[in-house]
Amino acid sequence: MIINYDNIIDSRLANVDEVIYHLANNIKTKIGVSEIDGIGVMAIRNIKKGEDVFPIWNFQSGIYVIPNERLNEIPIEVLDLLHKYFINSECGYKIFRLFQGLNFLHHGTSYCNSAYKTKYTENISDDGIALRDIQCGEEILESYNENINLENSK
Repeated sequence: MIINYDNIIDSRLANVDEVIYHLANNIKTKIGVSEIDGIGVMAIRNIKKGEDVFPIWNFQSGIYVIPNERLNEIPIEVLDLLHKYFINSECGYKIFRLFQGLNFLHHGTSYCNSAYKTKYTENISDDGIALRDIQCGEEILESYNENINLENSK
């Protein structure tokens, strides 16, 4: 049986190649246990200095479909996230949602733990750019000073 995946989703959405590119190149983090406090954002691959840690999905929000035979084009660490949160590949394809303006599981630096004058130092700028090379497994930390906007606090 041949499945036409284009008929499964809205034609206004991005195509499979664009979705795979985003998953393969732009998903760099996951939520995990922090050694600093509670839950943190962890790198799932090495991230180079100057790289955007949370590139957003610029296409339309919607439900996307990747045929199982193309899943091997996605890095295993991202594929593990897809398998963890979307359990439907037994039907011949993986179905999941992407939201315009968000990254995937994380949508900005405001949910990272903050670093402030401790043994931990920030490794991303307040706009999500890596300040230095970040190793796979390392927690993503924003600057405590940059994160606070005292003018808007109550």
